[in-house]
Amino acid sequence: MGAGLINGAVPALLPVWGDRTGTGVSTSVLLLSAMQLGSLLVQWPLGRLSDRTDRRWVIVGCLAGVAAFSAVLAAGPPKGDIPLFGIFMLLGGVALSFYGICAAHAADHVPPSGMTRLASGMLFIWAVGAATGPFLAAQSIEIAGPAGLFLFCAVVTGGVAAFVLWRMTRRAPVPREHRPGFVNLPATSPSIGQIDPRSR
Repeated sequence: MGAGLINGAVPALLPVWGDRTGTGVSTSVLLLSAMQLGSLLVQWPLGRLSDRTDRRWVIVGCLAGVAAFSAVLAAGPPKGDIPLFGIFMLLGGVALSFYGICAAHAADHVPPSGMTRLASGMLFIWAVGAATGPFLAAQSIEIAGPAGLFLFCAVVTGGVAAFVLWRMTRRAPVPREHRPGFVNLPATSPSIGQIDPRSR
């Protein structure tokens, strides 16, 4: 849900943020590409790290990164193209990657026969977030100005991180030898569960 809320809101409203901050709509579109590039560069290293440790710590790290980079952007866009594109690459690296790690964590707790049902359930919850995120973030922009977009992201990810940390006090991690390896699952279709090698 958290992944859907922020990753639905930012692509939809980043041009609005760019226009209101003076960054420019065309630059905002390039910033979306920078986010995708960041995700491309870090999703597999983060996934491999999650294979070697409690995945929940990696999820918390990603959430903390989103909250921190969002707080920086809420304070105002950095001066200069390189710092601006750099922070959006970092933001995309953690914001667009943690859904796959959440999917891997969930897969640790279900048998292979349940992967399709798991993927479809996660997709539904993600879609609910993605559908409501732009509306909620738009209300935040109306209240707080352009900073509201990234204040919204910081609040959402901070809340999800607190939830994950609480869950870590309630349940021990799955032993490493009982966990399948990370497979990046995009939030696209429940058919992903059918082609996921862990479902065999």
